[in-house]
Amino acid sequence: MSSETLSYFFQNEDIKLKARFQVALQCAPFLKGIKISSVITMEQKMCEELQEIFEETEVEYRILSCRDSRCLVFFFRRSELEYHLMLPDNQRLLEAYGYHMRNLDEMLKRLAQRVRQISSRKLGFPHEIGVFLGYPKEDVEGFIHNEGRKYLMIGYWKVYSNPSRAKMIFKSYDQAKEGVVSRIFKPEKVSGKSHNNEGGIHMNAAVVYWSGTGNTEAMAQAVAEGIQAAGGTAEVCEVGQTDADTISKFDKIALGCPSMGAEQLEDSEMEPFVEELEPMISGKQLLLFGSYGWGDGEWMRDWCQRMEEAGAHLICEEGVIANETPDDAALEECRARRKGTDHGIGIRILFPCAFKRNQSLLLSIG
Repeated sequence: MSSETLSYFFQNEDIKLKARFQVALQCAPFLKGIKISSVITMEQKMCEELQEIFEETEVEYRILSCRDSRCLVFFFRRSELEYHLMLPDNQRLLEAYGYHMRNLDEMLKRLAQRVRQISSRKLGFPHEIGVFLGYPKEDVEGFIHNEGRKYLMIGYWKVYSNPSRAKMIFKSYDQAKEGVVSRIFKPEKVSGKSHNNEGGIHMNAAVVYWSGTGNTEAMAQAVAEGIQAAGGTAEVCEVGQTDADTISKFDKIALGCPSMGAEQLEDSEMEPFVEELEPMISGKQLLLFGSYGWGDGEWMRDWCQRMEEAGAHLICEEGVIANETPDDAALEECRARRKGTDHGIGIRILFPCAFKRNQSLLLSIG
């Protein structure tokens, strides 16, 4: 992710534009026709813009579940998804989970029921959602049989067979997302006017992080670059090198921590720091970010809710999360990219917020 992208990310509040660009960035492989469907989490108020965004297109969507003003939204093209789900192997797998119907709308109703049932028990997503997302049948079955462990590699999903094929697919998804970003930011520059953007990190900000593998550290550096590109200054430090009293002096704060253990904050340094900072955070503008290796981002949702309840004003309501553990080839590709691009995280930073730019972009990237 470029520092320019982060600069835009920290700025705009227009709900219509944020909805368009969240969909454009996170659903790029689907919108470009190289992925059969896509599922993302959106703020409930953004979902109200989807009908206008996709009217007069072949794209349909279903809201699978909503919780705490956030919704899980599934995007698809009817004919392609129907064909895929009716393949005999997929039918056999889905029937094991109660999908005995052959009507797409009924199948999507069943999927929504399953999502709500599973998520209410905080167990992530129903395993069969991989079939709806077009994941290889062998990988869906491998995930089920191995309970999410013993995978060969991890990227957009956990891979249990044919990693060479998976690498090619992941690369095509990455390229689709990079293409969207380049179209958003080329050739326009940020307006020469002041970047005194309300709602974004600006002026003097603190970026505090804990990183075990270097992934969250790379994100912290990208955050700092984005702040600087927006005209501000950023003080970056590891959590063990500062204290809550010092950081509380900043009006704008960014905190980074990966998911640890059972989707929780690192407990020896970051958790005590957050506990100490919590009573001092009310009224502050706050960005939360971090990387993860498994799960569905529950640690970040919990952290965001905790900080909101403490009175913080979240710059991005769902935080910024990145899926970690790229292989050697992906790491080398990341090293070759210019500074500030998804370093060490396989181009997987997903933006729940978006940027104020050309409104016609979304429907032109396919």
